[in-house]
Amino acid sequence: MRLFPFNNREGAAMHFDVQKVLSCFRLMVSGPYRISIGGIVKVEFMRFKILAGIAVLMLLGTFFQIAAPVSAAPTRITLPFVITTDTVYPKGEYDMTYHLTIQSGARVTFEAGSTIRVSNMGIYAIDVRGELYLEGSQSDPVTIMTDAATPLPGAWVGIQYQTGSSGAVNHTNIKYAANGLWIYFGSDVSVSHSLFNNCSGAGIFFSNFQNTLPEDVVVEYTDFTDNNVGIRENGRRTLIDHCTFSDSTYYGVEMGQGDWPISDGCRVIDSTFRDSGYEDILLNTTDDDTGISNVTVDGCKFSRHTGYDTYHPFIFSPGTIIDLNLTRSTFYRSNRERGIILSSAVRANISRNRIYSFDGEYYSEKMFSCYGFSDLTIWKNTFYGPFPY
Repeated sequence: MRLFPFNNREGAAMHFDVQKVLSCFRLMVSGPYRISIGGIVKVEFMRFKILAGIAVLMLLGTFFQIAAPVSAAPTRITLPFVITTDTVYPKGEYDMTYHLTIQSGARVTFEAGSTIRVSNMGIYAIDVRGELYLEGSQSDPVTIMTDAATPLPGAWVGIQYQTGSSGAVNHTNIKYAANGLWIYFGSDVSVSHSLFNNCSGAGIFFSNFQNTLPEDVVVEYTDFTDNNVGIRENGRRTLIDHCTFSDSTYYGVEMGQGDWPISDGCRVIDSTFRDSGYEDILLNTTDDDTGISNVTVDGCKFSRHTGYDTYHPFIFSPGTIIDLNLTRSTFYRSNRERGIILSSAVRANISRNRIYSFDGEYYSEKMFSCYGFSDLTIWKNTFYGPFPY
C-alpha cells in the first residue's frame, strides 16, 4: 500500500498507511459492540460502521493526494538500417547506429520533438531514396546530431536526398554533419524554419554533375551558423529567402562550384549575412563564362563586426556573370579593399544599394569594382567612401 504524504500545521511531514487506518477504525467501531436488543442495536451499529467507513474515505479524499503511477523513463529506440514501408516516428529519442537507408516507395516522417543521435563509432549517413519528412514545430523541433560527448563538425555524413527522392525539412536542427543536406538532381526537397550548425562542409550542398542539376529548391527562414559554407549551390531556379548566414568559415553562399559550375536563376532575397571569413557570396569560382546566369540578390543585409580586418569583399565573382541583378541591399563595414568585385559582367544591374560605415571607421578604398563589363547599369546607389567605384 502506498504511503501518502500530509503536512501538519507546523509543516512537518507525516505519512499514513490507508489500509491500517481503515482497519483500526473498523475494529474500533465493530469490535467491542456485540450487544443486541431484539436485533435493533446490532443493526444500528452495522449501519454506523458502513457510514463511518464512507466518512473515512471522504476524509482521506480531502486530505490526501492519491498518487498516480510513476511513468517510466522514455525509451530510446534504435533505428533500423533499412526502412522499406511507410513509417511515422512520434516524438522520442532515437539512436542511429549505422547508415540508415529509406528505400524507394517508403515514406518516413519524424514528428515534432524527435531527436536522432548518430553513433560516433562511424561516419554514417541517412540515404533517402524514397521520402523523408522532418516535421518539427517552432517550440519542439526535430534534432539530428552526433552522440559524441564532445561533438566536432563532420562527425556524421548528413542527409542525402538521392535522385528520385522527395521530402521536406521543417523546424529541424541539423548539427555537426559533413554536409547537413546533400541535394541531388532529380530530387524534390524544400527547407523551412530550420538550423544548420557546425557542418564541416556546407549546411546544404547541391550535387554537381554536368547538365544534371537540382531544380526549384526552396530554402526559407533558415539559419546557417558556424559552418564552413552555408549553402554550396548548383541548380536551376533556387530560391534562398529570409535566411541568415553568420560566422561562416569561408562563404555564406557559394554559387557555381565544383567541376561543372552551373547556377541559373538563383535568387537570394531578404537574407542577412554576418561575419563571413571570406566572401559572403562567391559567384562563379572558375573562368567559365556561361555557367552562372540570371542571378538576383535583392533586399539583403551584409555586415562585419567592429574592427573586422579582411581583404575579402562581401560579393566576389572571379569569373563572368551573365544577367546579374544586385538591388536594394545594404553593405555595412565593408573591408579595407572593396565591397563588391565583379571580374566580368554581362547585363548587370547594380541599383539602389547602400555601402556605408560610421564616421571614424575605415571605409572600402573602392566600394564597387568591375574590370570587364558589357551593358552595365549603376543607378541610385549610395556609397560612403573615398572612391565609390
